[in-house]
Amino acid sequence: MNRTTYYCSLRHAVKLLILSWLFTSATVYAQNVFIEHQVQRYVGGVSLLDRSKFFNLHSNNRDTELNQFYNDYNVSPSRGFWGPFSYSKGQGNAIGTYPSGKNGTDEVKAVSRFVGTEHPYNVFKDGLDPIAAGNWAAEYYKDYVDASGRPEFFEPMNEPFVHAKDYYSGGWNLAEENRIKLQMAEVYAAIGNKIHATPALANMKVIGYSAAWPSLEIGDFGHWEENMKMFMDVAGADMDGFSTHLYDGVNVTGQDNRRSGSNSEAILDLIETYSYTKWGKVKPHSITEYGAIASGYGDNYTDIESIQTVKGINQMLFNLLDRENNIDISIPFITDKSTWHLTPGNNYQPYGAALLIPTNIGQPNVAGWKYSPKIHFYEQWKNVSGRRVHVYSDNPDIQIQGFANNNMLYVALNNLDDQSQNVNLNFLSGLSGLQNVTTKSLKIYPNSDPVMNISSSASAPSSINLIGGETVVLELRFANSIPFNNAIRDRKYYTSKHLQAINANSAITFNFNGITTGTGQAVLLMGIGRKHNKSKQPTIKVNGTTVTVPNNWKGYDQANRDDFFGVIEIPFDHSLVQTNNTVTVTFTDGGGHVSSMILKTKTFDQAVAPTESVAIVSPTSTIGSDTTIPITLSYSAGQQRDIVAEFWSSTGWLGQATKTVNAGSGSETLSISVGTAPAIGSGYIVKASIRPVGTNWQQNIATDQKNNISVTVPQTAYGGTPHSIPGKVEAEDYDNGGQGIAFSDTDTNNQGGMYRTDGVDIEICSDTDGGYNVGWMNTGEWLEYTVNVNITDDYDFFPRVASNNDGGVLKISVDGVAVTGNLTVPNTGGWQAYQTMHIRNVPLTQGQHVIRVDVVNSGFNLNLWAAWQSATSNARQIETQLEEQKEVSVYPIPSANDKLYIVVPNSELTTIEVFNLEGKRLVQDQFEGDKYTLPVENLPEGMYIINISNAHVQTTKKVIIK
Repeated sequence: MNRTTYYCSLRHAVKLLILSWLFTSATVYAQNVFIEHQVQRYVGGVSLLDRSKFFNLHSNNRDTELNQFYNDYNVSPSRGFWGPFSYSKGQGNAIGTYPSGKNGTDEVKAVSRFVGTEHPYNVFKDGLDPIAAGNWAAEYYKDYVDASGRPEFFEPMNEPFVHAKDYYSGGWNLAEENRIKLQMAEVYAAIGNKIHATPALANMKVIGYSAAWPSLEIGDFGHWEENMKMFMDVAGADMDGFSTHLYDGVNVTGQDNRRSGSNSEAILDLIETYSYTKWGKVKPHSITEYGAIASGYGDNYTDIESIQTVKGINQMLFNLLDRENNIDISIPFITDKSTWHLTPGNNYQPYGAALLIPTNIGQPNVAGWKYSPKIHFYEQWKNVSGRRVHVYSDNPDIQIQGFANNNMLYVALNNLDDQSQNVNLNFLSGLSGLQNVTTKSLKIYPNSDPVMNISSSASAPSSINLIGGETVVLELRFANSIPFNNAIRDRKYYTSKHLQAINANSAITFNFNGITTGTGQAVLLMGIGRKHNKSKQPTIKVNGTTVTVPNNWKGYDQANRDDFFGVIEIPFDHSLVQTNNTVTVTFTDGGGHVSSMILKTKTFDQAVAPTESVAIVSPTSTIGSDTTIPITLSYSAGQQRDIVAEFWSSTGWLGQATKTVNAGSGSETLSISVGTAPAIGSGYIVKASIRPVGTNWQQNIATDQKNNISVTVPQTAYGGTPHSIPGKVEAEDYDNGGQGIAFSDTDTNNQGGMYRTDGVDIEICSDTDGGYNVGWMNTGEWLEYTVNVNITDDYDFFPRVASNNDGGVLKISVDGVAVTGNLTVPNTGGWQAYQTMHIRNVPLTQGQHVIRVDVVNSGFNLNLWAAWQSATSNARQIETQLEEQKEVSVYPIPSANDKLYIVVPNSELTTIEVFNLEGKRLVQDQFEGDKYTLPVENLPEGMYIINISNAHVQTTKKVIIK
């Protein structure tokens, strides 16, 4: 995603502060990471990486191959499905009946570092006596097992709440769900209480509840209230930590999520905040499963499906590493051999999560074992160790971690974005004494084998191009041990407030007291849950000073989810931080909640003096030819200063603009008037400076310069007039402006040879209306369309597509912000067999906008797209149609024989929706062809609204049903 920014021998620390201030502006979009490996970093007091918290196998088994794996890859076994209740059941006891106690000793028992858990069907029944269950669990771990069977962490049930329906009869019932979940929570509480009351088990920790589906925001946070909050209220006091399962995809139930990035951050931040509210401290997390769940790859095992989960694992790992002080254990969902899955019913196929798979897949007798592609995860990380070093990124989608161990520096990078990002690497302490760099790169593709590349070089790269989801680990070897000459300490501060309702223009106040001040960086972590058409950029004041809220966050836009639920990171000047602080948050629109607000500071041990600076944010390579040249500068000023932007040709000065700014950091866009639009070409120069107010270039304090700027044809609507919305837009009528401005195409030739002469591939179209279509659409290409939206409203988009294969994916953006997730293009059966996709409820404001269609994955043609006001819109125009004004008929009115008949002029996929007068949708269906019979016998008599929509027509009819 392209949205925004945030986040030494003393000599290097000064340089670091310059850069950290430079990137607190919410309009900086450069892809830079900064590595200060001579500044030691602490996360809540923890600097040394504890690998046993992160690099684990979801198994507690051992054999020859597994022992070799643990040794070779520096990995620990971590979770096993066995415990007191499985043992009791195995002895022939009914659920709730347990073996007799033993007269064991009371000395403190040793434990083994793993999580012991059990399936709910071995533990629970409706009406289970929780006290008896707690007593048995303590007795079992005290007297029935030795250290090898006594886990450091006991998680009484795995994902219990999603199994609540197993314990009552009839259909799904909310009251019954809540009744069973409450009983389960009481069992956890009793087990935790009894184990903690048993001195011999002082080394054990009890964790829960193992949340499989932590979509906490569902039902305006009703899901949170009924599940995790209820559990914390009932059992939390007896838990040593809280276990959560985080997956990209669908885990057991719920909507398809990508929790990587902002969503998983919001889940964990809300749990931490409520923990602080109840107990005055943050109880640690145990992430006993996390990763990704791939789908759509068929029943048989493939390496391509196997590797998909590693993308989610890597992306979430970067988040978890930043919480090491609040993490007890985290376990990627990669299993051992999973031999239980090698059955005739599964065609002897390996389990999708397995690390080790048979060498003779599909055969009943295993000939041998080999690693699945999941081994790449462990290969990348196997050497990473040591103490944290100060690293940061100016793009939240570019994740970074850094560790130093003697003479080794480890720098890990990951791209959360779906698009490729070119990332500049800035080693702020230099690289004196560098001997060798090993680069481990893992590229994961949806429909082809992964590429794991390990290479060696004598020098470090200055930049790295990361494809979407790519992870890179750099191992830098120096001649001598890496010295630390400063330290920076990350601290999180919580308030007693959580889940604050958002009311329009009403300030929400958070207080943060007892803060350690100094020099460094500061950021607010704002968790919000809201509908997608609601603002994510409130007015935020820190001690009365307004700070800039980015329009970017970690990971994707969540458009495929019912609501947005994520953390938005809001960097601001550390100088605003006081010992006691007041933060106010005011939204212009109501609805949803601020789920959590956390103040995070990064403070240097040795104070770093502020330094003034200026930098050119844009343009960096191209700019449109116009009489006004916009230049965006970021700056850091110690007092009131002038910032100046200049525009030069290769032969001389063309113009400049000056703006006076106050002390602090920020960004400004200056408009330079040049009288005559500069000629198309290259060799132009942009200069920037910061200087005392009213002085000239001779008093410049700091400067920046961008050379070889190209002036291009400005982007304008094709034909000179923006396309009107609501309405239809032909794919071939993309904007003027050329490659990289109005479109991006992977080659310079129009492969179809039709309509236009630039690099976009256009051919004659065989669709209903003829004309042209854009074809040969390759991954990474895009088209932009300047439009004029007539009415502020929600709109439905209708791309008209054709494809002869599976795998095509597109995405739609408005003014650079994605308004959809990745949308799968259907296989229509031919390159000229067109179908219409239907994308609902995209908010558009009145005025001019730029719509972009991105090709996320190649394999489709685009004929046209249309945007019509959504059926649920209050401002909907009745009977809006294309310019042909072809007739749509609904008859008879009133209805007869419990039927209505609908006739449309185009024989293609059409959506039918029936609403009552209160706006509730009662019927939804789709049909192809020009006629449709709508049965209405189940609708009460009265007046209804029928919405009929496809790519060529958008009509609303009022009908009477008798």
